[in-house]
Amino acid sequence: MRIFGADFSGAKSPQLALAAGVLEGDLMTIEHVHHCDDRLDLYTLIAYSSNARQLCGLDFPFRLPAAALARLGVHELHELALSLSREAFADQLEQALGRYEGRCAASSLYCRQTDAVCGAYSGVKRINPSLVQMLYSGSKLLWYLWDDGVMTYPCHVPSLCQVCEVYPSHTWQLVGLRRTRDMRAFVEAFNALGLLQVTLPEAYNTVAT
Repeated sequence: MRIFGADFSGAKSPQLALAAGVLEGDLMTIEHVHHCDDRLDLYTLIAYSSNARQLCGLDFPFRLPAAALARLGVHELHELALSLSREAFADQLEQALGRYEGRCAASSLYCRQTDAVCGAYSGVKRINPSLVQMLYSGSKLLWYLWDDGVMTYPCHVPSLCQVCEVYPSHTWQLVGLRRTRDMRAFVEAFNALGLLQVTLPEAYNTVAT
């Protein structure tokens, strides 16, 4: 199975990277890191991969809690993101839901259960970083992928070509390291967990950011 992992950004002019590799049994081999000039490059790499058996992890909130969506009057966030400007989208979320800048400790109007378990920030966080901007850009990307037949876990029936939400901060916490550009140290610490065995080309032992 092909495995992708994207460093996503909600910025107007994003800097993106997509790591690509292969999973065979419990061995995952990272092969290449693609640099994307914008989200169109990221969309194309996911939607038009030559191998349909793939899973791509994207690091932004895919949804808000059901209670928040109900207060906004939508089933999915792309219903707002596709019809509003970036600024109007943020304003509408703040008017309907307010702000929640702290980490999640329990499920609520602002926090999904999975956010609480991981100690993640709420999707309505506005400052450093602005997850509302992630919601805006990410919801549009997800809609374009859905419209092109790419399924999203766990929102849709499983298929061979899927995307799923991931939370890298939780992985850093699991391996017991602060964020570092020393990828070799990270891989060694991750492999010690016994979940998967990852191999990394020497060219990516250290990274620029």
